[in-house]
Amino acid sequence: MSKTYDLYEVLKPDELHQVTEIFLTALARSKGIEPEIFEIQTTIVVTDDH
Repeated sequence: MSKTYDLYEVLKPDELHQVTEIFLTALARSKGIEPEIFEIQTTIVVTDDH
């Protein structure tokens, strides 16, 4: 069985901002891309293998 969580529901606004900045910095560094308009998929799927 698995459960899906949306980070928008569990992160505080300042935490979401920090995570977004980290992803954008990594994207610019590794791929040379600096998008002005973007969407970040924020779901996490947790699988219970017990």
